[in-house]
Amino acid sequence: MDHIEDRGVAGGKGTNRAAQITEAMGPAPSVPATGSFELIVVEPLGRSTGHQSWFAGNLASSLARAGLRPTLLTFDGMHDDADLVLEKTGCDVRRVSSGFPPWLKRLFGKVSGVPHGGTASPSSVRWRWQIYFYNVAATAVTVLFATGKAQSGNGLRVIHLLCPPSGLVIACLALVLRAPARIVVTTFAPPEAFGWSVRKLRKMCRQSKLTLVVQTRALEAGWARAVGPGAVRIIPLPAEESPEATAQEKRSKYRESLDLPDDGPIVAVIGCIAPRKGYIELFQALRGLPQDFRVLLIGDTARWIAPDPEEVAREAGWAGKTIIRRTFVPENAMSGLFGAVNVVALLYRDSDGSSGILSLCQKYRVPVLATCFGEIGARVEAQNLGVTADPGNPEEVRQALRELLANHSEYVNCTRRSERDASLGASPPTLSWTQVAETHADLYTDLLPSRRSHTEKSANSESDSRR
Repeated sequence: MDHIEDRGVAGGKGTNRAAQITEAMGPAPSVPATGSFELIVVEPLGRSTGHQSWFAGNLASSLARAGLRPTLLTFDGMHDDADLVLEKTGCDVRRVSSGFPPWLKRLFGKVSGVPHGGTASPSSVRWRWQIYFYNVAATAVTVLFATGKAQSGNGLRVIHLLCPPSGLVIACLALVLRAPARIVVTTFAPPEAFGWSVRKLRKMCRQSKLTLVVQTRALEAGWARAVGPGAVRIIPLPAEESPEATAQEKRSKYRESLDLPDDGPIVAVIGCIAPRKGYIELFQALRGLPQDFRVLLIGDTARWIAPDPEEVAREAGWAGKTIIRRTFVPENAMSGLFGAVNVVALLYRDSDGSSGILSLCQKYRVPVLATCFGEIGARVEAQNLGVTADPGNPEEVRQALRELLANHSEYVNCTRRSERDASLGASPPTLSWTQVAETHADLYTDLLPSRRSHTEKSANSESDSRR
């Protein structure tokens, strides 16, 4: 799923953010005063069809509109015309692989199955190991390139990694520990997902070189225990809602444009189709239910995916009521797709699952049948986006789906964040992309040496005054 929005900043403090940061920075210790700092946003997998490209494109565009003019460092650019769209906002998109000699580009494309400039999707490769090789190699090369930039020159740099902090990535980051750079890592997964790598992250956090950004209270608490509370910031994923839900007459037109039947509700699984996203658990729960609605599986699907979704639907007795589209959904088709369906299923098996689809469900006000685990479950419950269930409990999933279909209009109206949860602090406040950019800008400012030293001096002075 690749969804890159080109939204403007409606005034606010973000418009003068670059000037504010420059003024706040001042001369840094052991770092020549350059009058500014360089922001490098690193997303190696910008040409993938997953959550990464959606988040990277929106964040980089919003930061550029806030006046920061970031460099978006990718392995092979972004999707389609996204590079040009981002550059128009003031974001400098760099392709690391563009510096490869022609023979190396051909060799890498032949081994990985992803030609230079091609889309790194599961369906584009022949064997499973090829997409794994592409992801690992692209990440390693891009992060090493970023660390090389951090070590060159005398200016201060903030490196914001949007790729998972694996052992390989952390080993690359260790190269910049002595460089005048600050590192920000955005992660959507709990510390348990990274095993021994957490120890190295903890060491880097204690050296005040690295800050982790998470999206939910649960992730914040888990990472605070793992690396220390001072190194973790919470910046929730943005959610921008449509002013009204899709009316039935509009839904019929959307379905007609997508060649979908208009004979009842549609429950959809959207995005790259893989077992971890819960399509098997969904069909297990559908056994025995009245077939008065349809199931739509739509998204890029690898050849090796097992069990085959068609076979799973057939075994559950739902082959006649299941529509499978094994194609990537482009950005310009997203509004029509979400307008055509009634419920979106996000029954992720694992607690480290994350999905840009969830933000789109809130934007287009489509109720969610969600896993009760991890970031997805916590956000759905806190923001009233639908009903959660344990994917491993078919009866629980069945009851949740019945509830959503029977009271669909009520859940559509509940997709707006409840004031009660906001007042109780059950979850972080819902932000727009503009606010997300401004919050990140504040974080970058706080990481600057002069701001950190000023904060430490203020804390010491306050401590001395109390003695």
